[in-house]
Amino acid sequence: MKQKKTGNIREYSLFAFLAILLAYSNHFDNSFHFDDDHTIVNNAAIREIDPIKFIVDGKTISTLPANQSYRPYLTLENAIDLNISKGGGTRAFHIHIFITHILVCILLYLMTKIILEKSGFQGKKEYWALLVATSFGLLCANAETVNYIFQRAEIDSALFVLAGLVTYITGGFWKKYHLYLIFPLIGFFAKEMAFVFAPLLLLYLLIFEENMDLLHFYKSEELKKLKKSLVKTLPAILLTIGYYIFYKIMIPDTWTTGGDNISNYKYLITQPLVICHYLVTYFIPYNLSADTDWKVFESIADYRAITGIILLAGVVFLALKTSKDKKTRVISFGLLWFLISLLPTSSFMAYAEVLNDHRCYIPYLGLGIAVIFGVKYLIDEYFPNAYTSKNGKNTLAVIVLLFLGGNAFGVYQRNRVWDNELTLWSDVTEKSPENARGWMNYGVALMQIAKYDKAETKFLKAASLNPSYAYIYINLGILKAAKGDPEEAETYYKKAIDCKNFEHVAWYYYGHFLLSKERYREAENALLKALAIVPEYYNARVDLLQAYLKLEEWAKLRQELALLSESYPNDAIVIIYTQILNSRQAIQK
Repeated sequence: MKQKKTGNIREYSLFAFLAILLAYSNHFDNSFHFDDDHTIVNNAAIREIDPIKFIVDGKTISTLPANQSYRPYLTLENAIDLNISKGGGTRAFHIHIFITHILVCILLYLMTKIILEKSGFQGKKEYWALLVATSFGLLCANAETVNYIFQRAEIDSALFVLAGLVTYITGGFWKKYHLYLIFPLIGFFAKEMAFVFAPLLLLYLLIFEENMDLLHFYKSEELKKLKKSLVKTLPAILLTIGYYIFYKIMIPDTWTTGGDNISNYKYLITQPLVICHYLVTYFIPYNLSADTDWKVFESIADYRAITGIILLAGVVFLALKTSKDKKTRVISFGLLWFLISLLPTSSFMAYAEVLNDHRCYIPYLGLGIAVIFGVKYLIDEYFPNAYTSKNGKNTLAVIVLLFLGGNAFGVYQRNRVWDNELTLWSDVTEKSPENARGWMNYGVALMQIAKYDKAETKFLKAASLNPSYAYIYINLGILKAAKGDPEEAETYYKKAIDCKNFEHVAWYYYGHFLLSKERYREAENALLKALAIVPEYYNARVDLLQAYLKLEEWAKLRQELALLSESYPNDAIVIIYTQILNSRQAIQK
């Protein structure tokens, strides 16, 4: 009998894997997008696999100073996949990410099965755990994370957070010698989201080991349980604090959340409704967008802020209330997992994007548990015969298949949206029409296929929404140059410089333009201004080499080449210019 059950669960697991594979079968060649450009495509620092360099130098993650966060594990992954793909194509990246996504599903299955055993769950634990893992694997909203290569860090963090929890809960030498901490530690190097490990471990201890009534946490008996759980969580807390101190030392000073011009207070009062949006998106992924146009609320008196706060308060109350009853403890765990995992991006620290659908990858691990066992609780209470009657079984089977099949279809459709820049940014402008960056990137995609007039229309639309965004005018300059209008191109480059944001990029593109017009001395000045802001700007240094070559200023060329070769000794450009200088020296002799 056991063999039959084991065989069945293996068959269902295989079907689940094949379903997830089929849903994502059309995504393996999807393009690089958005942050992939400055972290992978144009990032010379990852052309060689150098783990030590990635660990000691946080700037290797991106060519943009404001985006140079400290994530060496992510940088290493990107370098490995870039080298596997031999500098072109995305298949290696997507295969690697998909494998990680499947591993997350496997660990979610194991964790769910274990917590069901801990909670005294009456039922076929393996099948319910498999349903949780399969629904997560096929969840339409997760396609935003799986398709977005740079955001693989969310999936990495989920993998190591789950691995840490599963090894702790399993016990044995992993727990005895605190070896479970190895996994969250690796996760920290992937992305800051892994910092939620300690709070989630505390949550597990409170609910499943101490059986704490979280709604009445202030009672002396409950406070004792809290104290006991905190002591058990202390190693994880100390590890997190220690790494955070190390992280603050290692992260480049140039990094920013992008929310420097956004009030933390306004961001905070907006987040309750954002969290409610994430809840709705789990069930109805009707408005997924790669780059949303949500804005912060100006006042807490805004009806949207009030609505969000009331709804969120209801969710928090439900999460705390369900912690007391043994039958609903798993629901409480899932809901609180969801809320705790959103704290890094949906609290008091303002980010440039008020809302991002890819941020929900880890939170949805918990929400999926809450939803499935919440529905099961309602069925048990109000339809107790649903599991035994033929009609009940058929109805439940249809509901499950519709949910899983609908999400699988949604994943397949979102993969098509993420196929290339044109399809992605066209979708963004439809879903987020007030997003200037979306219109600009749509214009860039059109410009790349030489649809210049349509591209210009999109750029001008972007400028009308955000007239001080330098990148818009940089792209207008590129467009005008491509159309053979150098005077207007130069005007736009200068306007981009005057915007005083992304100034190093504006100076670089202006210098690149001047270089193409054989105005070498002016190009030198522009490129030097870009490098004065960002000394590690690879493209600017390469163009400067060309300017000095054209000007035949050999001493300056040799000096710039030495600076570039310090960071990229085996780079093809460095080798070529070294050969040029050596050839010239040989001729002179």
